[in-house]
Amino acid sequence: MDKMKNVLHIQLLPLLTSVQRVSLSEIVEVYENNPEKYNFSVACNGKGPLTLKLEEFGIDYFIIPELKRNVEPVSDFRAVFKLYKIIKHNKFDIVHTHSSKTGFLGRIAARLSGTPLVIHTVHGFSFPMTTNRFAKFVFFVMEWFAK
Repeated sequence: MDKMKNVLHIQLLPLLTSVQRVSLSEIVEVYENNPEKYNFSVACNGKGPLTLKLEEFGIDYFIIPELKRNVEPVSDFRAVFKLYKIIKHNKFDIVHTHSSKTGFLGRIAARLSGTPLVIHTVHGFSFPMTTNRFAKFVFFVMEWFAK
């Protein structure tokens, strides 16, 4: 029998809007059909409708208040560090990030911790559309760095 895979989904907000619903549906569907193959967890920045649903299904979650929508270098660094510790300690085989902010921070933490498979799903772009060439360059470098 194959070893159970530990999977961490990283969401920014604990809401149940479209992005979170997609993750929750995926987790529940895969778990219900393969309970012996996958162990899911979710990380987000607080408690809310998403974490209540996770509790209903018996799915573990981690609260990382430093995950914030705005760019805040100190909080962002702390979020990467906390994600790194969680990923390393729990030996996640797969880290699946969602949205721009968690995609950037989560992919860095997952790569630093040696996660074998890192997946990022783009659900839309939260970076403002800009005509500023420098800003475009910074966003490009961030995406290249996090890949």
